[in-house]
Amino acid sequence: LKPFWLKGPRSAPRARRRAAMSPEEAKAKAEAKAKAEAKGKSAGATEQVTTATKTEEKAEGTNGAEVTSGGGGEERTDAEKPDEPTLPKATLARSLMKQENRNVARVFAAFAATLAVVPVIGIIGTERLLRSVVTDSAARWSYSGVVAVLLVNLVMGAYVLWCFFEEDDVSS
Repeated sequence: LKPFWLKGPRSAPRARRRAAMSPEEAKAKAEAKAKAEAKGKSAGATEQVTTATKTEEKAEGTNGAEVTSGGGGEERTDAEKPDEPTLPKATLARSLMKQENRNVARVFAAFAATLAVVPVIGIIGTERLLRSVVTDSAARWSYSGVVAVLLVNLVMGAYVLWCFFEEDDVSS
């Protein structure tokens, strides 16, 4: 696989389709397009051009598929290419359901629950503890918010440390 910037111009499939058309087909397509443009320069003109193009593509037998030529001069469309086995997309849920990832899934769920609960308890608990010390309500909630942010960072740091010190089950 090459990166997109090394693949070349994007108009290559269109050029291959044009090369696969006979000169008569190309001339008929150009005439139909010119006729459709001359017929109506109203709002429906674009629909006529699109319909004419689709009709011509069906007559050509391509149905919008890319025509490629093989080494022996034979032509085939994308629809005729042999089916390649496709793997299901890897998602977080599928990865965590595998047997070798069960322990990781448990740790991840525990830290996710901790991350959801600890800051909420921290903000409410800090606000209640500061009621007798700080009389201004806005300042009290601000201090509680700072404590909640610190608790979030502590839980995330603990998760990183846990993952760092966790033993690898990879057999060498």
